[in-house]
Amino acid sequence: MQGTSRPQSAFIYEFLDADRRVLDCGHLHCICETEDCACWPKTTRDALPYPQGAAFLVVYEDEKMLYEEPIPDPPKVIGGKTQSGKDGITISWKDSADAKAYLVHYRDAKGRAWRALAPRTTDTSAVIPWTLIARSRKLTVRVLASSGIATGHAEIELAAGDKPPPDVHLTLLGNGSLSEGPYEIPAVPTVLATDGAGGQVSDVHLQWVDGRGGSLGRGRQVDLRQLPNGRHVIRVVVRGHGGRTAGKSWVVERNRDRFTLHAAVRDPPRRPRGPVHEHPHPAPPPSKE
Repeated sequence: MQGTSRPQSAFIYEFLDADRRVLDCGHLHCICETEDCACWPKTTRDALPYPQGAAFLVVYEDEKMLYEEPIPDPPKVIGGKTQSGKDGITISWKDSADAKAYLVHYRDAKGRAWRALAPRTTDTSAVIPWTLIARSRKLTVRVLASSGIATGHAEIELAAGDKPPPDVHLTLLGNGSLSEGPYEIPAVPTVLATDGAGGQVSDVHLQWVDGRGGSLGRGRQVDLRQLPNGRHVIRVVVRGHGGRTAGKSWVVERNRDRFTLHAAVRDPPRRPRGPVHEHPHPAPPPSKE
C-alpha cells in the first residue's frame, strides 16, 4: 500500500495505458519484519491505485522486467430478478464469462461508505437481510465482478416496503450479571444501543427519564448522582432512529455514593398493527333546513 510502513522491496509495479505510457508506478512492499527486506522468497501484499485507462500491469526488479499482464475490459454485470422472502430480498444477476468471482456491497448511508455484505463468491445470487433494508427504508446494493484485475459493477435499488424498522437493543454496561443477583454499577453508567444491523445509535437519539417521566439527560451516559437515596426506575428512550421508538428500564438503588442495579424491565412485545377500521354506519341524511 502506498505510504505503508512495511519494508520497501526492490520490485516496482507500473500501470501502462494502451500506448504503453506510464499511468502510475511505485514500490511493492514485503510482509517481512526486516528493515532491508532481506527475506526470500518475496511475499508482497499491496493495495494499489487503479488508474483509469490502464491496459497493462508490469512488474520490474530494478531495471529488469519480470512480469507483464494485459488488463482486459471489465466484466459486464447484468442485474436480474429480485424476490422477497422471509429472511430478506434475494437479488440475482447473469453470470459473466469473464468473471472469476463476485462481491456484493451495500451503501451505508450513515457512514457514507460501501461495506461488504459477504466474502467473494462464484454464486450469481445473494440474500440482502431485512435488517439492512428496513434500517434506512431504501438500500443501494452493488454487485462487483472481477476478472482478476479488471472489475465491473452494477447497482440495484431495494426498498423495505411495509417492513417495520429493526428493533433497537439496549444494554446497560457493567461488570456483573443480573442472573447472579444485584451488583454495583458506576455513578455514571453507559448504555449500549445497537440496531438490528449492528450499528450504534447516535447520542442525539437517546434520552433518559426517571420513573415519573422527569428528564435525567441525553446521550449514552446518565449521571445517577442526581437521584436521592433509595430505589428508582431509570429509563432510556430511543427516538428518531429509523422511524421507530424503543425503550428499556432498570431498577437502581442509591445508598450515598454506592449504586446498585437490581433488575431490568423489558417493554412488552410489539403487536402488529391491524387493518384500518372503517365505520360501518352510513352517513346521516342532509339537514332539511
